[in-house]
Amino acid sequence: MKPSKQKEVGSASLINFKASSNLTKTIKAERKATDNSFLKIKAGKEHLEALKSSGGTKKSTTSLSRKKDDKNIIFSSRQVEGQVKSLANVPEMKTSEKGIAMIKSQRERRREAHRNELIRHERWMDQFEENLEEQLKEINDTLKLYLSASNSELIDLLETLAAEGIHLKNVEVFRAVREQTEVHHNERRAEIEKFYRNLQNLENTRLKQVTTAVSKLRANLIEHAFILEPQVDELLQSFKDEIKAKVDDNLVVRHQAYELELANNEEEMERFYDRWKQKELRWKRLKHDYAVEQFKLQLNSGYFVNPPKRVECFKALYRDQSKVFEQRTEFVNEL
Repeated sequence: MKPSKQKEVGSASLINFKASSNLTKTIKAERKATDNSFLKIKAGKEHLEALKSSGGTKKSTTSLSRKKDDKNIIFSSRQVEGQVKSLANVPEMKTSEKGIAMIKSQRERRREAHRNELIRHERWMDQFEENLEEQLKEINDTLKLYLSASNSELIDLLETLAAEGIHLKNVEVFRAVREQTEVHHNERRAEIEKFYRNLQNLENTRLKQVTTAVSKLRANLIEHAFILEPQVDELLQSFKDEIKAKVDDNLVVRHQAYELELANNEEEMERFYDRWKQKELRWKRLKHDYAVEQFKLQLNSGYFVNPPKRVECFKALYRDQSKVFEQRTEFVNEL
């Protein structure tokens, strides 16, 4: 998200006043530090005088590190004192050449810091948006892979109902396939609901993270003080309004995508149910035709004319008559 072109940033008098105020605070702080340094120098001199007056034995107890610290204090205090004296020679910050140069230099530094802060925020936003796009793609791909795997399983289930010899199966096979199809239907709905929750969480994360980043940007811009705090708030309010509008628009788009996935899923499952019904109807026809064919075969086989029991009776009677005939023949031969 690139910030829009800023309006004219404040008036020159406001910036000069801000620069002069900060410079005055700096001078006061440096003077205070100088006074403290002078006090330290005075204490160090008194300590040295006390050591000198106490004799050689105590003089030898003064450490080298203490001497080094005293030297640093004296040098630092002289440096600060020289800076304060040079600043005190500037009678009017707004009118003197040196003061104008200092204010201009300070303003340019703040301008550059302000600009760099906005550039850093813009780069962060670009990277953040790229990460969100990758997450969005991952969410969409996850749903697509799941639905594709579910479709493959449902197709395999329906293919079992088209196998050779299906007419020999009973109706329980079709009921089991129907139950499995309904299980897939419910699981697909749950997966689409999860998909929608992930989309909502993505937009909530966008709003939360960007709001936090804008708050941090506000603190940094106020610290750089190139523009006044009300102008910073006005600038960042446009950022907040823009991201809020984007999140609201995205939520509408995400809801439309959710409804579209639901509708597509219902259409897809309806096609699977239709195919299951067609398989069941085909099974019923095959089952009917097979039963009629078996009946015809049985009818033409003479089963009802000479049933098995009658055939056994005829065979038994034939055997008995054959024995009687054989006995008669033997008896005739004997005579």
